[in-house]
Amino acid sequence: MIDNSGNKGTEKTPTLTKSQAKKSVIQWTLILGAGLAAVLVTTTFVLQQLVPKQYLIYLHVAEVVIIGYFIIHIFSNISYKLALAQSSTSQP
Repeated sequence: MIDNSGNKGTEKTPTLTKSQAKKSVIQWTLILGAGLAAVLVTTTFVLQQLVPKQYLIYLHVAEVVIIGYFIIHIFSNISYKLALAQSSTSQP
């Protein structure tokens, strides 16, 4: 990142403490779990009359995969921030 004076600055990455990370993991798990449950229930009741049951199962699998991707992405970001905070505190 270059500021207005032309000097190169360092880009700051936000770091987390363990308690912040734990709170963030619990919060995102609950949000994504509730979202997944709502989507699964909604698609089951709304699409049950329109889509045959065997195809509805594939739709549910796709929904779980999509939510799973976001869970893995969020948890990896939190882990990265924790590792970054740990490595910055251990350097002299």
